[in-house]
Amino acid sequence: MYAVVGCNECGTYWILSDPGETATCPRCGKRHRTGKLKRFVETDDRDAARQARAAILAKKRGESETFADLDSVAEMGRQVEGSGVDDREYLEGSGLDADEVADAGDATGSSGSSRSRREIVED
Repeated sequence: MYAVVGCNECGTYWILSDPGETATCPRCGKRHRTGKLKRFVETDDRDAARQARAAILAKKRGESETFADLDSVAEMGRQVEGSGVDDREYLEGSGLDADEVADAGDATGSSGSSRSRREIVED
């Protein structure tokens, strides 16, 4: 169960996924009794809760019409995951050998080597 709740101290909205006895506002840190928090939306679907929270935030800022023209929050997340460069491309674009970086990351120093991880990476 997911619930979109709001903080009466700072006005932020967040998704409560594990309704224990208390919850802490991620923005201002105020502790709330979960039974007293206003639940704007309750759903079993995390993406639906994310979408509802985004709609509430857009409405709060007077951007409901703009929000209605966007893809869903879940779809935008998928688009972001598919964009950008992967680690190998980034490292090689920075002038580093991606295979050597991977080998240095795999080195534990426990195979009898007297070199530290830092020394291996610096090399």
